[in-house]
Amino acid sequence: MTAFDTAWNLVKHECGTKDEKKTKGKFEKMKGVDFTLPRGEMKVLQAEDKDYKRGVLVELLKDGGYEVAYWYDKFEVYPVEVIVDGKSIKKDARKVILKFHPKLEEARGKSKALVREAKRKYKESKKDGD
Repeated sequence: MTAFDTAWNLVKHECGTKDEKKTKGKFEKMKGVDFTLPRGEMKVLQAEDKDYKRGVLVELLKDGGYEVAYWYDKFEVYPVEVIVDGKSIKKDARKVILKFHPKLEEARGKSKALVREAKRKYKESKKDGD
């Protein structure tokens, strides 16, 4: 199945539901998502642990990346070892920022274009079928 076929199937599903509310430009929580992060707000997650009070602080940044920090006992950044792809990068890191990969941004642009094209063709096919 090509990327266009996938976009076409998505558009058919989206446009085919009659009672669907218009949500263009609005956030929609995906099925299976447990939590959502509002952009620009630090959120506190706590580990389910009977022996220690600990967890992570997470913020969705304006540029789409994430800032993550470990906390222990109090909601203050606590040093922690960071391991990337099996390699220890830093033994006492305080904050980690996860960024978009450049290829992801490129793919996002291509997929949006494919969806636009599929929507245009779907609308045309509906007109021709009427």
